[in-house]
Amino acid sequence: MDVKILSTILLYFFVVVLIYSYTKMKYVNTTVFAYPLIRFSNFDIILFSLIFTFYNIFCTNLSGGINGLGGDRLNYFVSFVNHRVEMPGLELIFNAARFLHVDFLYVLYATTFICCTITFYGLKKTKNFSLFVLFFLLVTDYFSLTFAQLKQCYTNAFCILFFANILKESSVQRDVACVLYALSASLFHTTGFILFPIFLAMKLIEKKVVSLRFILFLMLLMLLFFKHILIFLVSFSSSFIPVLSAKIIHYFFEEYTGYGSFLTFIKGIPFYFITCYGLMKKNNFEKIIPYYHQYLFLSIIGSCLYLFSIVSYWMFRFTALFYVPIGIFFYLLIRYEKNEVDRYFAILFVLGTSIIVKLRHDIIYYINYGALI
Repeated sequence: MDVKILSTILLYFFVVVLIYSYTKMKYVNTTVFAYPLIRFSNFDIILFSLIFTFYNIFCTNLSGGINGLGGDRLNYFVSFVNHRVEMPGLELIFNAARFLHVDFLYVLYATTFICCTITFYGLKKTKNFSLFVLFFLLVTDYFSLTFAQLKQCYTNAFCILFFANILKESSVQRDVACVLYALSASLFHTTGFILFPIFLAMKLIEKKVVSLRFILFLMLLMLLFFKHILIFLVSFSSSFIPVLSAKIIHYFFEEYTGYGSFLTFIKGIPFYFITCYGLMKKNNFEKIIPYYHQYLFLSIIGSCLYLFSIVSYWMFRFTALFYVPIGIFFYLLIRYEKNEVDRYFAILFVLGTSIIVKLRHDIIYYINYGALI
């Protein structure tokens, strides 16, 4: 294995151990399945964000700086230099950087810091956030998205704030905040638009207007008639949300369609397992775990979006929005699981497959683009 990619993998492993150990020593004084809620201090939020920012700086310089950019980072660099129009949120950031004559690399570093700060703040405000959930996020590619996916990572960050609010008691203030966070997420990446139907569905589940069986049936219909639904969305959104219409055409009807879709489908194995586990344990836990139906609904949506990658490679971009609620759902399942064999098997399977997927992602990215992040 190349020394450079090995160095970045080992350094990321060190970052995981450092953040995990620091958090455990500071906040946790009990057993692994009964961790109290973690509420990061402002100092911790800044500290963790700086750690990931320095990791970004190290890997970028090890890759060769501007000359070593590859993949999406190279595409964004071209957009930045050539004033190519991006989503409104990223366009605002690019324009501010151009106005201040900021080098593109500093845009990358600032993005990591800002998105990690929003993320850790959102986790602080999230119910049932524990050390286990933090470790789950660390061994996935969630934080890696802040290094390269300049639009996606902002959307992911605002999504955490959205879910932190929607999984609270109903109120006008909560609903207004959710709509604002969904709107903010949509300004950076078209995947953010999915939060609006998610918001509506969560409200219906909350008021017990629809059942999970109905949702499963609906998801099956969507998979069967996926292309027809996309064609309808293109015609429906072209007049008032042209950027959404254009992205649907680009992702599903032009290049890349189907490319790598099976491999992306395989990456969703941890999420399929969590969803199936939640469905099997529904009768045991639905009266014990608060918001069980809402968590299960989000897990089903996230898993189905990975399944939809059979149709298009790009569907996995949606799943990144659901990492946090799915991680919390899994934590709650294993916390209340009384069968130790089931509990430990679930933990080893989900975390083990997540680590394998993360390592594979880093290695393949380096092989394909010659870049470390």
